[in-house]
Amino acid sequence: MTIGFPLEPDQIEAIKRVSPLLRITELSPEAFRVLVAWDEPQAAVDEEIRAGIEGAEVIFSSMHRPEYLRHATRLSWLQLFSAGADRLMSSMRDGMIANNFTVTNVSGLHATSIGEYVMGTMIMFSKNLHSAVRDQTKHEWNPGWISELKGATVGVVGMGAIGSEVAQMSKAFGMRVLGMRRSVQTRGSDPLADEVFPPSELRGLLGESDYVVLVVPLTPATTGLIGEVELAAMKPSAFLINVSRGAVIDDEALLRSLRQNGIGGAALDVFAQEPLPANSPFWDLPNVIVTPHISGRIKDYGSRATEIFIRNLERYIKGEPLFNAVDVEDGY
Repeated sequence: MTIGFPLEPDQIEAIKRVSPLLRITELSPEAFRVLVAWDEPQAAVDEEIRAGIEGAEVIFSSMHRPEYLRHATRLSWLQLFSAGADRLMSSMRDGMIANNFTVTNVSGLHATSIGEYVMGTMIMFSKNLHSAVRDQTKHEWNPGWISELKGATVGVVGMGAIGSEVAQMSKAFGMRVLGMRRSVQTRGSDPLADEVFPPSELRGLLGESDYVVLVVPLTPATTGLIGEVELAAMKPSAFLINVSRGAVIDDEALLRSLRQNGIGGAALDVFAQEPLPANSPFWDLPNVIVTPHISGRIKDYGSRATEIFIRNLERYIKGEPLFNAVDVEDGY
């Protein structure tokens, strides 16, 4: 087994207690930074990763550089340290990586954290706090009207673990909740939403929403999901919140809409290119909240992810089906 994330000693010990037969290789923090694509691989780290992956039957790691898995000749199961698996799934669909091992993720781990982030940004927009912070840095006193979340409509695009959490939290604020599910064919009722829409009626959901929250996985079907036409379907006063993946939105179309007041504003935690370049126009737009992909970055992420891995490891040893399995074709 190879672990590609810098876990605490007690977390490693918890994994070891699952079975005395486990042989664990821990990759260095430098290797982790390469695997999550924060750093470019240097020769020594590159060799470390290749050696750690080559003989592993089980890997517990992030995998933003799926090309390393070409060396995983004995791999049976990859437990991702993240919920998103878009880069890996794309490589497997394209045949760049062999589709002969099981992939699981940590779906649901940060649903509460991301849900709270979404609520926080909706509160910021409704109370004009994003503008107040900018005014404070300029020592300007600009009182204005604010609004309430109660009675407002939120459209949740993607009703998985995170979207469901957003829906429940929004309900607690007295909001009307519209959801979009890939599995439904016509508009109708839903246990978590006032009304649920099929993907074919996305524009209808956008047109009714005061806040639109994107929580879909990045797949071929969701790449560029929000473009010129979809933004034009939104209310001029509506706000867009993206905690999905940057490529779900057409950046140029969004920039035009924000500059021309086509929509009220946007809270963006994810971008097509990360880190967001210093010269990106998003930084300076007054109706945009920019955060560095932190909505799910909770302090005890490692321990929670390890708990999920241990539960799956126990099932793997017993030959039982693993939970949170990722479908290669669906991408999640």
